[in-house]
Amino acid sequence: MFMNKNKIEFDKFAIEFPRINETLSLILENIFSVIKKDIKQNNLYFIPLSDFGDMPFDEVLMLFKKNIQLSIFDKVDNSWYLSNVINDINIKENKIFFRPSSILYEILLKTQNRDKFFYTECMLLKQIRFKPTLLFLYFLEKQENNIFTLDVSELKKVLEIETHKYKNFNAFNVSVIARMIKEINEKTEYNVSYYANNKNNGKKIFSVSFEFSKLV
Repeated sequence: MFMNKNKIEFDKFAIEFPRINETLSLILENIFSVIKKDIKQNNLYFIPLSDFGDMPFDEVLMLFKKNIQLSIFDKVDNSWYLSNVINDINIKENKIFFRPSSILYEILLKTQNRDKFFYTECMLLKQIRFKPTLLFLYFLEKQENNIFTLDVSELKKVLEIETHKYKNFNAFNVSVIARMIKEINEKTEYNVSYYANNKNNGKKIFSVSFEFSKLV
């Protein structure tokens, strides 16, 4: 399993994620954005100070220099260490220049880690820790239609829940589905609604239909 509520596994290391506040989340969102868009000058990534609106310069600088540290478990050495999110922070020409840490660089820029980048972004920026929420969000990202239906067994597969668990749909709904939908609607740009389908008005639920929209 590649992740639990706080950790994502990679081939040679694992990352545990810290809790961060909204202001640090804004900083991180900008960092992630410029790296994904490959916005560089003289081989350094940069963010214009104007991107932080009315936030005082001293506060922006303090937050960048405070940095965010990830807890890394090195599977080769069998040991833990801390890694900054970014390094070599420098300000000139009304821009903040930086280099991603080697860990962040590997997560963000290696295409084979696209799924883990998505989970990293959600766990850091959106502070989502419930695994089914992360898995369902990633599933939503790949949908071409905003309305779809999944058999209960298919939904469990998407959420990596063993088939024999939650044989009672009400328990599955309360413990998993309703919880993940509430978290998605509260913490992400998605708005999702759903309803359960039964056969011939019977009591047994055989599928769940979802409809979602994404705020621009």
